[in-house]
Amino acid sequence: MKKKLFVLLMALLMVMTMMPTTAFAANGTGHQISVKIYKVVLDSSKPLGYQTPELITTKTVTCQDSTGHSGYNHFVNLKEFHPTAVDAPTTDWTGWEFDLYYTKGKEQGTFYNWAKDKVNATANVTGPEPYPCSKNFYLVYKDSNPTPQKPSGVDVESLLENAVKINCVNTAVSHDPKTYPLEGGTYRIGNVVKNTVGEYTVDVTVTAAEYVKKYNAEKNVTHELKTDEESEKVITLKHNGTNWIVQSNVPVMFDVVCKEIPTPSVEDIISLENAVIVDCTKQDAHPNKTYKLEKDSYLVGQVQGNECTVSIYETDPYIAKYNTDVDGTHQLNNQKQDYEVQLSYENGKWTVANPAHIYVECETGGKIDPPTDGPSKEQILWLLSEKAVCVECTTTTNHEDEYYPYDGDFTYSIVGTKCRVTLTELDAQAQAYIDQYNSAYRGHEKSKYKETSLIIELENDKLKWVIKTPARIYVECKTGGEIIPPIDGPSEDVIKSLLSGKIKVECRTNAAAHSAKKYGLLGGYTIGEVKKVSDTAYMLSVEIEAEPYISKYSTDTACAHNLEAEKTQPSKRTIVLEYVNGEWFFSGTEVIFYAACSSGGNTGGGGNTGGGGNTPGGNNPGGGDNPGGGDNPGGGDNPGGGTVTPVEPTNPTEPTDPAVDPADGNAADDEQGNTQKVPQTGDNMLMEFALYAFLAVGAVLEMRKIKKEA
Repeated sequence: MKKKLFVLLMALLMVMTMMPTTAFAANGTGHQISVKIYKVVLDSSKPLGYQTPELITTKTVTCQDSTGHSGYNHFVNLKEFHPTAVDAPTTDWTGWEFDLYYTKGKEQGTFYNWAKDKVNATANVTGPEPYPCSKNFYLVYKDSNPTPQKPSGVDVESLLENAVKINCVNTAVSHDPKTYPLEGGTYRIGNVVKNTVGEYTVDVTVTAAEYVKKYNAEKNVTHELKTDEESEKVITLKHNGTNWIVQSNVPVMFDVVCKEIPTPSVEDIISLENAVIVDCTKQDAHPNKTYKLEKDSYLVGQVQGNECTVSIYETDPYIAKYNTDVDGTHQLNNQKQDYEVQLSYENGKWTVANPAHIYVECETGGKIDPPTDGPSKEQILWLLSEKAVCVECTTTTNHEDEYYPYDGDFTYSIVGTKCRVTLTELDAQAQAYIDQYNSAYRGHEKSKYKETSLIIELENDKLKWVIKTPARIYVECKTGGEIIPPIDGPSEDVIKSLLSGKIKVECRTNAAAHSAKKYGLLGGYTIGEVKKVSDTAYMLSVEIEAEPYISKYSTDTACAHNLEAEKTQPSKRTIVLEYVNGEWFFSGTEVIFYAACSSGGNTGGGGNTGGGGNTPGGNNPGGGDNPGGGDNPGGGDNPGGGTVTPVEPTNPTEPTDPAVDPADGNAADDEQGNTQKVPQTGDNMLMEFALYAFLAVGAVLEMRKIKKEA
């Protein structure tokens, strides 16, 4: 009897040891689940829109499903991961995320705040409890120091009222320094950057040329930058959380020296056009004539600053030329004369600043040009209703001349085939014209250096009277104004420079072996047309084809690649360049083409392609310093990026190995696929029945043997 009982007990123990323990786990409740909890902070200055996730803790919780369920699918109480439950702050906390935080952060800028009490948390049931959860939980926080908006030209100029100082460093001549406010067209505003201590700064690069020019005009002496002086200097602005303030020392100083100006040579003087005007005061039909200086008729004075005076002592050569030109005899008018030619040294050469004026009168009448029928007052009024007044910007050629009609009093005189019209009220009306000009190009005021021209010259073209030369009002940029970019946009070289390293290729098959590469323009691109997007901003799109970059990536990695998911991933992508404050720049995000190895490889991590209902797939579904991997390697049903709406995961048929664990530093098991099929309720029933029957038959045979022996 003892032997019988022993045999039965042994058979029972054999049956129990052969039964899989995981099958019991599949039907059990109250399992312990180990979950990793990370903290992630939004940061617009980062390429993906968030900082590197920080592991807070690993928390063990109890499965909340009290009914029979798969051993892989467990439900956990979401409130157990509240910040206060894991020693995390609640300030700026926006909610939870469940594996897909990177998509939310990059595309939406906000994070989904789960409202329900429990969520599905898949877990590997192999081994003892607690079962490691194959998904991670993330506590998402706002950026406490977001990137501020780039300051405008108006903002910068209001901050830098004492921006530039010109300092003459001559030892022999003393010229006092002069400080100037920042003026439009003399500076560039850089991009906002974040320094090593977390402060946001922006550089304002100031060019010296215009300020040296102003200094020369005020001192009446030509200066140039000292030999070792920089032509551009930088003023740094810092954002204090509310406003931009000046961080660096101001004003920036440019050292200049007086330029040594040579005395004008004979060749310099006789080559000057329009140096002498001869004017007949007796006969309007004898027009004014201008002449070059004649040899042996003048004396050259001393150079003072950048000016020199040439005095005419012999007028006969000029009167003789005039008599020939008008076919008459003239003599000096002794009542008024101006025999001095004022020269100015500009841009490396002498020019006429003010000509000499020789006044003559008819001695014997001379030839009178045949009279012409001048325009009537009504004809002049009609001509003035068209393009009579031109407003010209002297600061930049990017601000084009604009023409306007004139409505006011005028006088006129006829000289031969020409008619001179003087607009007597133009000075009083000048501001009204400037206001009209500012509606097209903002930020101008009347020039301090060039006087308004009140004269309109009409000409008879043998058919009708027309405006040959309009009156002209000169203006200057004072607050920047709108800069009109060239119609054809930036040059191709500029575009290539701006897009250097902005096109990225990532392998989604074997990212560990084939690292991502960045390229500039390689070919296969199309440059669009310049489009106006606001009063002060323009844009230019560049369409980029994937093929040259996939080909280059294949060469660089020594492995043939294709564009991943060509049917769903576009083969062309677009980069946009912006034009603000006179400068083209790149301000968007880099273009990414996802590649796949042409043969072999693992598209989803181990033997799991990431498809079906297994959303945690991908090469790196959750752990490491970059849980989620790549820009958006989210794997699962959405391996190609884009906006992903979180859904409740379904029961997978072939679960992956748990996610990469950034805490343990061991990646040896992260590349391995889960070759063990998770047992489901009832999966082993037939095999168990067969095993039980076999053992039962064995026990019966053994009992018969014992009985026979007895």
